[in-house]
Amino acid sequence: LGARPTGLARGAADTHVRDTSTTCLGARPTGPIELVVPAAPGMRGEVDRIVLETLAARGTAGGGARCSVVGSGSRRAAFGAADVAIAACGTINLELAAAGVPQVAVYSTSWLTGFVIRRLLRPVLRHASLPNILAGRTLLTELLFEDCTPCRIAEEADFLLARPSLARAEAAQIRQLVLPSLRAVGDGGEPQLASRAAARALLRHLPEAQTCTL
Repeated sequence: LGARPTGLARGAADTHVRDTSTTCLGARPTGPIELVVPAAPGMRGEVDRIVLETLAARGTAGGGARCSVVGSGSRRAAFGAADVAIAACGTINLELAAAGVPQVAVYSTSWLTGFVIRRLLRPVLRHASLPNILAGRTLLTELLFEDCTPCRIAEEADFLLARPSLARAEAAQIRQLVLPSLRAVGDGGEPQLASRAAARALLRHLPEAQTCTL
């Protein structure tokens, strides 16, 4: 969001994409903004439809806010142009952290799913975004369930847009604290492919595969 902004809404399920995208697109930070929404493969048509319907319903089309949908292959360029990102909780939060983009993590879902998450996961996990989970503390703002509203999203986006130096400093802190813990290393501490590290970890728990080597 901002002069050269990016708004991101990502999710695996169609209903989650619809709920989160609709909420994010309803946010109206102050000042002229441009929204860029990277769509996952196979979801381009659905996201295009959601964007058009939401902007038309909320009267934001042509009202100083421009919005475009791009393929997921263009998301790196979108990250580079972004002043602030609004991202559904998921691996996208780590991608944005690696790119050094200030972000607000959001999650909108049905009341039933929210109830289940609170009962089953909240006693164990205090956070929903991967950077916060990995750090064990709040590094980026999370707007979840009933807090995930267009008004709250706009407030948080405005806060970051109005303080670019602070926003970039927070993004740099997330990158420094979280990303090193994701590097895959071998037994001797040497870097290795994450896929190889994952395969080695699985082999240790498969008795029938003890003769396999990687």
